[in-house]
Amino acid sequence: MAIRTIFSMAEDCARGERQGWMEFVRDFSGIARSLLAHYFPALIPGMDEHVVAVFLRAAAKTPQGVWIATLKFSNEREFMMAFRDLVFAYGREQDRRPGAETGISLDQVRSVMTDLSLLERQLL
Repeated sequence: MAIRTIFSMAEDCARGERQGWMEFVRDFSGIARSLLAHYFPALIPGMDEHVVAVFLRAAAKTPQGVWIATLKFSNEREFMMAFRDLVFAYGREQDRRPGAETGISLDQVRSVMTDLSLLERQLL
């Protein structure tokens, strides 16, 4: 039996082969779960669905192509950084905590800062 590496897994996934996707989901679902739970705790109640959605996003066809097929990496560390970016992008889109998005305009900031001294405004 040949040794399977992350490179062979990614190549199989890029070609749409079942074995590659099985290995990808098996080996990286725990990592996706841990990242989402740690950095996006608001997603914990529906965690199973969110983990599935991360892998569906990795397999989704975009104008650039399938995420894993467009990915260029020379070692496992680079692959993990790209996977982390994929998980974080998904988490940021799904995180619906109050205040998670900042919708503050410049006029609102100016109105809040009107009563502050020059030093306090500079600190802000």
